[in-house]
Amino acid sequence: MNTIWVLLIVGSVILSVLNGRLEEFTKALFEGAKSAVEVSLFLLGIVALWLGITKIIEDSGLMIS
Repeated sequence: MNTIWVLLIVGSVILSVLNGRLEEFTKALFEGAKSAVEVSLFLLGIVALWLGITKIIEDSGLMIS
């Protein structure tokens, strides 16, 4: 699976250079990375919230761990 990802990335870079669109490729790359970080932080907050709620329920005796 890693080989497929590497081939896709290398192919994208080569095609963007050949088409003269390396600047757009770089912009899209950084925008995608920014979106990935934002989604990760959002999901981290949700997971932390639910882990806290689960811990409260566990401590209250409503749920046995």
